[in-house]
Amino acid sequence: MKIKYIEKINLTIYKIKENIYGVSDYLDIDFDKNLTALKGTSCRHGYFQNLTNQELSEITRIVNNQI
Repeated sequence: MKIKYIEKINLTIYKIKENIYGVSDYLDIDFDKNLTALKGTSCRHGYFQNLTNQELSEITRIVNNQI
């Protein structure tokens, strides 16, 4: 998954878009107290899969840059 746009829905649910008009992934992410993504699941077209460590690192970077 290539993450370009991220929108916070609530504390653990984020909407990820590959481009501003494209299809969205919905992510359920567990963060620690420092807002480091520990684990997460993505859902696209009704299919669920666990996020990779690389995806979690990228989400942590994006979320912390938005604060």
